[in-house]
Amino acid sequence: MATLLLNGFPKSGIHALQKACVLLGVAGNLGHDSYASGLPDGYTRSIFLKRDPRNILISWLRFNHIPVTTENLVSAMESLHSELHPDQEGKSLAVAMAEFEGWRTDPNTLVVSYEELAESPLGMDKVAAFLGVRYPDGAFGKLEGLDEENKKFYNESHSDYQDVWDAEVQAFWDVHCTGLLTTWGYAPWQPL
Repeated sequence: MATLLLNGFPKSGIHALQKACVLLGVAGNLGHDSYASGLPDGYTRSIFLKRDPRNILISWLRFNHIPVTTENLVSAMESLHSELHPDQEGKSLAVAMAEFEGWRTDPNTLVVSYEELAESPLGMDKVAAFLGVRYPDGAFGKLEGLDEENKKFYNESHSDYQDVWDAEVQAFWDVHCTGLLTTWGYAPWQPL
């Protein structure tokens, strides 16, 4: 059994994290484990992938084949619905994500953001340093698309809340997701 947990809130992009670790020559087990009691038995360390909660919301809708509309965004803020993640079913985004907050300060956990992993080699370099392995030249360029070993595909077109966010959506966000961006280290929405 691998002693490394690759973890994140559902739709944070942990398949990209898994592929990054494979490219670094390290195996780990995927999970969507809340922080209720820290690292599960048998694990000695973990990498937690965080992501802008607004993009998690967009990705959640896309993954569940729900059109990304104002009404559906508001509905998902209030109550997540997914056959594939029944542990989150019926919870608001803020309540569901609060169950994962402890990973941010766990001493055996590296927290890396999806954005830094997907946008530059620095994210993979940070993971390599935590794992104590060498970062191979060109590894970042192989991160996109299909993971041949696990046959998982993640979208090359990343969910971007800025494509659909407006003042109406923000007003609902301010009611249902107060403090979520501050907790996870993301900036507030600014209209273009």
